[in-house]
Amino acid sequence: MEVQKHPSIEEASTFTIWSVNSWITPILSFLQDGRLPQDVEKARKVKKRAAKFMILNDTLYKRGFSMPYLKYVDEEEAKYILEEIHEGVYSDHASPRSLVEVEALSAITKVKIHSFVWKNIICRFGIPWMIISDNGQQFNN
Repeated sequence: MEVQKHPSIEEASTFTIWSVNSWITPILSFLQDGRLPQDVEKARKVKKRAAKFMILNDTLYKRGFSMPYLKYVDEEEAKYILEEIHEGVYSDHASPRSLVEVEALSAITKVKIHSFVWKNIICRFGIPWMIISDNGQQFNN
């Protein structure tokens, strides 16, 4: 019996994020291989945009100041993620039961409350079944 300590064939490294050309293709080519478009102006734009991205463990991320890395997903994966959020295992998380909206007001008036409810609740989420407040006496008018 012979014990092999090293693979007998070389492992080819592969890194596939996308299957068709998209806006991210030139950026990914630059980050992986240092390849830039022939056009000088396009090359400058690719370098500038690529500074906002990084490849970490064979995954493309967008980075930003004081925010977490954002994983790049293609259109098909993005649709799946949105479906899961709105209809899948996380659908209860986005339900109206978990809605909490607050805003600091210098004075509580009927007009300001009306404006807040319209702008921050109705326009964003639709008409709620009920609104629960801990300051009921202030909203009697």
